[in-house]
Amino acid sequence: MAKLTKDRLFSEFRVRHHECDFGGVVYHAIYCNYFDQARYEFLRSVGADLDTLRRGGANLLLLRSDIRYFKPLIADDIFFVTTEVTQNQENDFEFRQNIVKRDEEGLTSTSFSVAAFFDKEGRKIERGILRF
Repeated sequence: MAKLTKDRLFSEFRVRHHECDFGGVVYHAIYCNYFDQARYEFLRSVGADLDTLRRGGANLLLLRSDIRYFKPLIADDIFFVTTEVTQNQENDFEFRQNIVKRDEEGLTSTSFSVAAFFDKEGRKIERGILRF
């Protein structure tokens, strides 16, 4: 389930048991998957279907990712990923994301990532893909 409000998308997820270590805590690298899926959901919600763009020769590549961890997610937790995006002066897309458990206050983790569109030859596409 995803809900778009103004410039922010709320995507709901549930922790699956195979994403956890033997202690029932989500393995740290799995958070990349959560943030990645929420980015795609955000882009889809604003009309940017990445498969269609890819067929047209535009590929979204992640240039930077920074994740901060505050509280663990555990097996079967239900949580939201909030996603906001802006476009910087270099026409890169800056994603600011937070994970919050559904039934608790406070952040579980945050992410700041930067992505840009590139053509099939690896050249950055400077204009015309998306505008925020």
